[in-house]
Amino acid sequence: MNHLLQEVDRGLRELALLAEAMAAYKKGFNERFLNVLRVGGFAALLVFFFGDLLTKHFLGMPDTVLLAALADGTLGRQHLIGPLVGVLLVLVCMSMFVQRWLIPSYIRRSLAALDRLLPLETAYKQDLWERVRSQVQQCIATQGRRHLRTSHNRNVRRVQRFVAGDLRRLYERIKPG
Repeated sequence: MNHLLQEVDRGLRELALLAEAMAAYKKGFNERFLNVLRVGGFAALLVFFFGDLLTKHFLGMPDTVLLAALADGTLGRQHLIGPLVGVLLVLVCMSMFVQRWLIPSYIRRSLAALDRLLPLETAYKQDLWERVRSQVQQCIATQGRRHLRTSHNRNVRRVQRFVAGDLRRLYERIKPG
């Protein structure tokens, strides 16, 4: 029974390391995605407030730009149409950038640097990593986009709770004496 519980323990620790690696994968993407959101948000603000100045300069329209209408106190719906269309275009471009470049690029980079996903500070953790590395690689290669939306940290906590609680109680039940 002890040997069986040790196998279960090892399997659960491998599962926890797999979930931890996928959580690190998702976290790395979220950091890059937030940078894109920051840049895109800044670009959207610039387009909102100054985009109609450029269209007026190059196309001669609109007659009154947003900032001038704000300064004159004559702001109306017609002054917001151009800036909102510009913001919408920036958002569409951001979405296309994320879908067509950022995600595929991040998946390729993650697969190329798989051993850098997690700190492997102990020999035991390195041994576990050797056992689960191919599974992590397969998860990212085949379902990399889906794993960017999954909450892996919750799975890590669940496995750790089971190992620390239920599995420990099972060990205590089979202890001699």
